[in-house]
Amino acid sequence: MKGVYNIPGRSQQIKFSSTILFVREASHTESDYEVLLLKRNDNIFLGGWYCYPGGNLDRGDYYEKWEEAMPAFMES
Repeated sequence: MKGVYNIPGRSQQIKFSSTILFVREASHTESDYEVLLLKRNDNIFLGGWYCYPGGNLDRGDYYEKWEEAMPAFMES
């Protein structure tokens, strides 16, 4: 399947997730915009790499206002 790589010890199962791109007008720099990147923990897969914030939504991430905003997720 295109986009799925054979990484030893890793599942080849496709997981649905999302990412957020935070962009703002730069202040006090020579650039026009600033983009938020996070550095991944050195002890995890692709550790030390920089990435955009995002990931999977887990049941432990529960927030009561999401029941109205995301009813399909809350039912699963």
